[in-house]
Amino acid sequence: MKILVTDGNSITGKTVISELVRLGVEVYGLVPDDVSTYDIEELGARSLIGDIRDKFILEKGIRAVDRIYHICPPWLLDEVEIANKIIKIAQDCEISLIGYHSIITPHIEGVPSHWNKMQVQMLLMKSNLPFTVIQPAMCMQNFLDSMIEETENIRFELPYKPDVKISWVDIKNVGEAVASLLTKSFHLGGAYELCGTDVPISCINIVKELTSLSFKNINFTNLPIKKTEKDSFLKKYNPQQVNNLKLYYNFINKGGMRAGNSKVLSMLLRKPPNSFSRVFDRIYQPS
Repeated sequence: MKILVTDGNSITGKTVISELVRLGVEVYGLVPDDVSTYDIEELGARSLIGDIRDKFILEKGIRAVDRIYHICPPWLLDEVEIANKIIKIAQDCEISLIGYHSIITPHIEGVPSHWNKMQVQMLLMKSNLPFTVIQPAMCMQNFLDSMIEETENIRFELPYKPDVKISWVDIKNVGEAVASLLTKSFHLGGAYELCGTDVPISCINIVKELTSLSFKNINFTNLPIKKTEKDSFLKKYNPQQVNNLKLYYNFINKGGMRAGNSKVLSMLLRKPPNSFSRVFDRIYQPS
């Protein structure tokens, strides 16, 4: 079995590639430049260098494989057009499955980053291609990667209000589940919500859960997106992308992101999903 993973240099792409290689799959990771190839090849996969919009590169990658796992890089305004291009190329090839990395609540029309994924899911339904849709919850790593460790404190800074409730999942569990879904034929046509928490958890309660695992004081700071507009991670986005980012966070801060439970993921993994405590314990090395 040969599988092409788009956006291979992202944390999701690398995690999925790693799990597929572990299962013995021949994997091609689409990356934007030479710099990204080392990480892909270190995982045991082959790198395909090029822009995700480039029809020639996409055709080269798709014709080399049996299956595709399409992850769109975040906040692209032309996500639907990119997916449509991949689908049309796949229709002319012998592709046995397209897996699509969506989101747990794609039907929110007022949030472009979600609604675009809903439109892609509709394109897949109309394509007559065999497909599987994966809908992960918010990744725990989005929270934990914001950790700032100081001499006596650990601080988390994110644009979520402390008390809004959000459903979460460990990216490693997502990779494990996706690898299983891509390599077994009986998952065709399914849409799988991947959530690691039985109930949505607020940032304040996450901090309480993690406090017992560290000798340092742990706290959470809400950093509104408007205060981060000069930060380097936003400089790569144009004004419309930044506006879509704001709409996303505004939606969450008004009512949270409460969807899914751990039962589907438990079924796919055949074990309980990882908790915040377990993920934190895995990555946190006290200084």
